Order: sequence, then C-alpha cells, then structure tokens
Amino acid sequence: MDKHARVLISCGPIPARLDSVKFITNRFKGGLAFETAKRLQNLGHDVTVIKWKHTSMPKDLEPTDVIDVLDVVDYYNKILDRVNSYDAFVLAAAVANLMPSNPYEGKFPSHNYKVGEKFDIAFEIAPRIIDEIKKHNPRCCLIGYKLFDSDTEEELIEIGKHTLKDSKANVIFANTPSTAKTRKIALTQDNSVIPMSFDEHIDFIDKAITSEFFKTTISGKNLSLDTQDEIGMLLVRVFENSFSGYGTVGIKTPHGMATTSRGHKASNGVIVTDVDFDNKQITSSEKATLNAPTLWAMLQHKETGTGLGSYVVHRHFDDDKASKEHKNWNTIGYEFPGTLSEVESVKHYRNVNIQGHGYLETKEILPVDWKRYYELFPSKYFSKLNEDILNLINKYCGKDTDFETLEIGGNTSTTCKYNLDPNIPDLPNNLTYEQLKGMRGKFDFIVCRNSISYLTIKEIEIAMEVLKPGGVMVANTFMSPPREYKITENELAFRHGDEIIHYLIVDDQIYEHRFFARKAIEYQAMGFNAQLYGPTSVLLTYTKEYQ
Repeated sequence: MDKHARVLISCGPIPARLDSVKFITNRFKGGLAFETAKRLQNLGHDVTVIKWKHTSMPKDLEPTDVIDVLDVVDYYNKILDRVNSYDAFVLAAAVANLMPSNPYEGKFPSHNYKVGEKFDIAFEIAPRIIDEIKKHNPRCCLIGYKLFDSDTEEELIEIGKHTLKDSKANVIFANTPSTAKTRKIALTQDNSVIPMSFDEHIDFIDKAITSEFFKTTISGKNLSLDTQDEIGMLLVRVFENSFSGYGTVGIKTPHGMATTSRGHKASNGVIVTDVDFDNKQITSSEKATLNAPTLWAMLQHKETGTGLGSYVVHRHFDDDKASKEHKNWNTIGYEFPGTLSEVESVKHYRNVNIQGHGYLETKEILPVDWKRYYELFPSKYFSKLNEDILNLINKYCGKDTDFETLEIGGNTSTTCKYNLDPNIPDLPNNLTYEQLKGMRGKFDFIVCRNSISYLTIKEIEIAMEVLKPGGVMVANTFMSPPREYKITENELAFRHGDEIIHYLIVDDQIYEHRFFARKAIEYQAMGFNAQLYGPTSVLLTYTKEYQ
C-alpha cells in the first residue's frame, strides 16, 4: 500500500442522543486517539479525523480533513457514506454502544415535571460501523480498539478476539481503562497476540497500513500434474489433520509447491506454480494460504532432497504440536502474513520465530529410520503374527536348536543365527545379498516378518536358492494394497505402478519408504503357498524340494 495512505481515524467520545441538547456519553476525551492521528500524519499519511461536533481538537493537530458528527447514528452514516474513500480506518473513538430507542425531539420540557418523577426509557444496541466496513471495502485496512475492564489478560484477549472475528478487522487493540495509556495487546487475523507499548502500537498501525500484500491469479485446475505433485497435495491433506485452525505447510514439487489453501477450504491442498516477488503476484490452482510467498521464498534456497525434497512447516506458538526446539531459533519482529516485508524478513532462514505469531521450520523428507521402527510406526503394524509362523520360528530358532536360520528384514527383533537387513548394518551376523549368493543350500529356515514386500523378485529367488533341500521359507504380508491412495491419521500410502509409496509423519517429520504391492498369484507363481488369515494378511510358505 502507498506510504501516503488515506486514513480515516475516529477520535474522542461518540455519544447517543437523549434529546436535542442532552447526550449519553463517557468520560474519555480522545487524547490518545488525537495523538495517534498526529503521529500517523507525521508518518506521511493523509489523515481525516471524524469526531463529535462538541469535541475540541488539539491545536497542534491539523489533519487533511475533519468530519463532525451529531451522535452515534450520524457517525455510522457518515462513515458508511465514505467507506470507499479511504485506504485505512482507525476506529479509536469511544463510541456509545447503547442509545435511546426514541430520542426526544427538541429539548425535554423538564419544567413540567416534579423532582423524583420516573420515566421509562427504552434502549437499544447502537449500530456498529466496525462490522460494516469490510463488507463494503474488503481490501481496506481496518483497525479497531476494544476497551474492557477485565480481571485477567486471558479474558481481555478472548473478548478482543470476538470483536476481531465479527468485524474481520486486520488488527484489534485490546486494553483496559487502567492500561490504555501504556499498554496495548495487538490481536491479528492469524491468531497472533502481541503486547506492546503505546509508541509501538503507532508503528504497528503504520506497518498494517503500508504492508504490501500479494495478489493471486488462479491458473485453473487443469494443470498436468505428475506423481510427485499429486503426492505433495496428498501430504498437505495429511498435515491438515494436525493443524488446529491455524498452520500451513509448503512442500516442494516439480511444478512448484504444494501448500494449504486459503482458510483451509480445500482439503487436498493447492499447487502454487509461481511467485513473482517484483510484482507481488501468486499463480496457483486455487487461493493458497497467505503464507505462500514466504514458504516459497524459503524453499528457493534449498535443493531438492530425498523423495519429494524440501518442505516448510508453519505452526503457531499455541499449537499443541508446536516444536520444542523453536525457542532457540532466530526471532524476528511480527510481520503480517502474505506481505513482502514478511518475505524479506524470513527468506534467508531455515528456522525462524515470528514475534507473537509462530515459527517456520525447514525440513527434508527422510528415509525411515528402521532402528526406530517400533517407535515411529503405529501399533497396528505390530499385531500378533499368525500361529503357524510363530510355531515355525519357535521350532527352528529356539535356544536348544542347531538349525541354520536366517531372518531377512528382521529389524531389531531378530531371533535367527544370521540376518540380512541393509537398513540396520550392525545386526549380528548381518549379511549382504552378494554374500548370500555364495551360501547355496546352507539354511534350514528363512523368515521374512512383514518384510517380503520390500524384496525384489531377484532377492526372493536368491533366498529360495540358499535353502537346504527340505528347508522352509516363511513370510507374512498383506493382500489389499490401496488402489490409488489411502490416508489414515498421520500416514499416506500412494500406489504408483507395482509399488506402494508410504509416508509417515511423526512430529512434523516426513518419512518415506517404498515396497511392492503384489497379488497372491504372483507369490504362488514363485512357488509359495498362500494362506489368508485375518481380513488382509497372508501367510506365505515355501518348502524346497529334494532333488
């Protein structure tokens, strides 16, 4: 917005009319509001003051224009008549919220009545101009004040948030009668809560008025997206489950960035294809989160990592999933989301706190840490094994047995003499497939617990070749992979060709791994016997024939 913005500021008391000479008002004279008007003018803005006609204006304040009003109704009407004439509205006046339903026309004839006589006066809620401004001028900057004699700061903030929500104001300054001169609490649409002094609140108003916001061009929904774009949007959908009303994520994709939609309206996310910082322009499939330019800028400084690559998570400090580490990160002053100043303030950081708001954390999609298998994966993956496979494990791998046994992909729970798990190299007697090729006819028993779907057909064939005649290979796996994708809690399973790409999100860290989605008939073609147990699980057994 132009530094020389047209600003309308209301000052002093705005009373309700009782009759032609009597008004219901308050004790506030408007000193702080007039001081605010003077400072905004000194900052270069064209300031118009609107006030009650009987309120005197300080001699050192010479605004561009002055609008005098008769009462709260006249105040409402005159602002509404001029609602499209200003870039910003600062509603600092102490406006009457109650007014007589039927003000007396002329002066009330008090000489006709005796002392002590009673009159019933019906009151009604006065019209609230703050609730109307954004309806008529949605792009204006609207700033209001909420004065409330609260017992606690929490109550004051909660009351102020109601005003913010109802009015759709950019900022509401909450304060109490005792602290109005020294302390304000700024409440913004992004749920930020920022305490500040009176002087700081002037600068905050100026920042709100002059912030340069990005505009959006909708590119349409017919983008030719590839698999990684689609996965990015599905990962956004998984993250959506963890945001408590506020929060965003930006995931780098081949076409740009998958991110959350404006107001979280599109659960599948949005693809941002370009951000033009010079012209403050966003191009996206739908309206993206206000933070999109900032997320994009942070991702510009990162090379694509494993899988989809880099991503940035933004959470607010009051989010129960907020990082415990953010307190040690760089902290910058508050910036309004979706503004050029926010981009310029954060673009060089990997991790950064924004005062009173939240943090932005840059991460890389990582391969699953298999040593943390039981810690990371949901407990549903650790259900009891089929009794037949347990009996075979006990038969061949018991303490008093002398069989040659091998577990492939046994993670840290292995009970066999030998292991083959390239993801955990420090397992006892851990082999490679090259070593295994030289052990033809060595093993009595080979077991693949939840791991055969990770093996290529060639690797399975090598395992079958190293069995002794009469040796047994046993495995368990699933037989109902998702047709396209499946989202459950913090997981995404995406089918791509003959593979399942699986993503697990734990503490905002995305882990990726891939495995094969085979049908029972494919295992049977290799010589396995397939026995269904449970709703989706299959027991695979192979016994090597004597030659």
